[in-house]
Amino acid sequence: MKNYRILKCLFGLFYWLCCSDHSTYALSFQIPDPNTQIVGDLEWVQTIPNDNFNTLSRRYGVGYYEIMEANPGIDSMHLEPGTIIVLPTRFILPPGPRKGLVINLAELRLYSYAADKVYTYPIGIGREAWDTPLGYSRVIAKLKNPTWHVPRSIQEASRKDGIIIPSKVLPGPDNPLGPYALRLHYHNYLIHGTNEVEGVGRRSTAGCIRMFPEDIKVLFEQVSIGTSVNIIDQPYKAGKDHNGLLYLEAHLPLELKDPDSQEVLKTVKRIILAQNSEKRKIDENSVKKIITQTLGIPQKIEVSKSL
Repeated sequence: MKNYRILKCLFGLFYWLCCSDHSTYALSFQIPDPNTQIVGDLEWVQTIPNDNFNTLSRRYGVGYYEIMEANPGIDSMHLEPGTIIVLPTRFILPPGPRKGLVINLAELRLYSYAADKVYTYPIGIGREAWDTPLGYSRVIAKLKNPTWHVPRSIQEASRKDGIIIPSKVLPGPDNPLGPYALRLHYHNYLIHGTNEVEGVGRRSTAGCIRMFPEDIKVLFEQVSIGTSVNIIDQPYKAGKDHNGLLYLEAHLPLELKDPDSQEVLKTVKRIILAQNSEKRKIDENSVKKIITQTLGIPQKIEVSKSL
């Protein structure tokens, strides 16, 4: 037992030394064939002293609410060292063409298709009443060390809270856009870095897309002017793994709805049907359980064949 404790302490020290710089690693996968929609694998990690969901989010490139969904019942801010945490790093690719940038608001995640790989990053999106707009767009400008020209609506809203924001904020540590930004073609929205990293993986912005500083730097280098951007709101995704088995992934919708409602069930059945051309038998109980739990993890929904 004593030796076990010593080994556990040594492992914890090694793990802390490896992770204490809070650097993330970009999640990237080979783009699968058109009949396969699932990429990645689930991971499990042990927490170290002073960990919480914010530190884990930054370290592993998984959003705050994504970690909350995958680990129900765990106190997000008070984690005992050695707690096992599920990292939801297996994904069903969002529907639609696999090109450019695809942003799924309900998932709080951005997908970037480049050559034969897909890169994916956690994001912050528009908070309630400041919704990020849906639809197709494109990148019209790449801005390095951008000046933030503060919209009047944000100035007025901040003034009501007793906060005075100037009409523009110059580049530097106080600039909430961070060192890199991509301008979209409509409504002056941006995909940008941030000096408030705890807002990544949450509904935290006035409509723009917020990314970790190290993530926007990578994306900035990947993306060219004219790159297509498709912003969707898809809390439920269905797709097949490389063995052809059908899975369902469910996230908490931005607009809360009763998961047992006929509206939700019809929506989910339609999404499953679009991926079930072979008319395989679906386990309805599994479907209802998945959309109720909203773990954000792909789970098999086919009825197991008897041996």
